[in-house]
Formats: sequence, structure tokens, C-alpha cells
Amino acid sequence: MKALEDFIDVQLWEKQRQLVDLVRNNRLVACKSGHSTGKTLASAFIAVDALINNSDMKIIVVNPVWRMAMKIFVPALDNIYNELLEKLPWLPEKELGSCNWNISPCNFIKAVSSELEDVLMGYEGKQIFFICEEPSSYPKEVTDTLELYSGFDNVKILLIGNPFAFPDNPYFGRCFIDGRFSKFTISSTDSPNVKKNKDGSYRDIDPLPYPGLIGATWLNHISKQYGKNSNFWRNRVLGEF
Repeated sequence: MKALEDFIDVQLWEKQRQLVDLVRNNRLVACKSGHSTGKTLASAFIAVDALINNSDMKIIVVNPVWRMAMKIFVPALDNIYNELLEKLPWLPEKELGSCNWNISPCNFIKAVSSELEDVLMGYEGKQIFFICEEPSSYPKEVTDTLELYSGFDNVKILLIGNPFAFPDNPYFGRCFIDGRFSKFTISSTDSPNVKKNKDGSYRDIDPLPYPGLIGATWLNHISKQYGKNSNFWRNRVLGEF
């Protein structure tokens, strides 16, 4: 296996690296996470890592809304592509800003939106990999399709997002009691940008080692606004249902 980190200098923090390794070694992975922990960068990294290591893998990245795909995931994918192209010039060109990166008809990354209920229908091939961002908000038709795909040995699935359990579609939560799934949790309080004070508040590390990740200001605000016993703190900060 050609580890992607051997080719490019994308700065992953400890929890992101652990998630990458977990996905490499397991077919079904469910990751619940707090706010602004680098989920999208991890998803893009995992997608490209799978692309360059599997010549017959179709990688479909599912976002809850199209706007999220184009404004968050695609730029993260483009940044990795730009750096990787310098090291692997044989890679087919990707149009920057495009939701597709095609190496061959059976080897590609495609970003889609769960706003279309049949968006996952009809995928066939030797290897299929669904990377699902924020699956708590998917319509039941989409998660029913994922449940169907999860029974096939040639299909990998990564579910990653904030752990909201909607009564009308508890699919994401159910995956954490499904023995087939490897489980992982990333709390915002794990952020390498912060240290915890003795009084329970947080302070930033100066300079911030990972400027794009959560910092102390937001953690302290949410702690004061909602309290650490609130559902908001549990879901959005600790990454727990």
C-alpha cells in the first residue's frame, strides 16, 4: 500500500491519523465527532488514499446538501490533488472545483448529495466505498440503501458526523450498536489547539498548531451558554449521542 502521507505533506492530527488507519483496516466504520475537528479533511484524505491504492474502486462521498459538497468537501479534495499531482504526475487531471475525479470508469471519486433520495442506487463494481458525511440528516431512503449495501463484502462504508439521533431515522445511532461496525469518537475537547485549565475552562495553545480546528473561545462560549450537562455540549462538543 502506498500511504498517501508518504507523498504529500497534509498535516493530520492524532485523531485524524487514527481514523485513517481504522478505515484502511476495516470495511465498515462509524465515527461520531464534535464540531470542527477536521472531519471533512479526513474524509477527503481517506477518499484519495483509497483512490490511489485501489485500481478498481468507486468512491462516492455523500454530503447532506449539495452546498456542503461544493463549498467544503471539493476544496479539501482539490488541495490534496494539487499537492499530489507534483509527486504523481501520471494521475489524470482533475478539473478544480469539480465534484468528480476520474482515473478510469471503475476508479473515481464522486461527490453527491443525499438531497436526492435515489442518489446511491445502481452502483456496481469490484469495490465500492461510500464515505458519508453527517449521516444523521440523511433521508430514510438513503440510509435504507446504505443498510442494503453494508451486507456486501465488496462495499466499504465510512459514516462520519455529529451524533444527532432523529426519531424518524436513527440509522447513524444504530450503527454504534451494530457489531459489524468499527467505532470511533472524536471530541472537540481533544483538539490539539487547546489545553484544559484547572477550573475546567480551556485555553489556546500559542501559536495554534492547527489553525483550522476548534479553539478555546468556542469551547468556553458553549460551556457558558449551554452548560456541560446539556445535550448541546454532549452532541456538538463531546461527539456523543
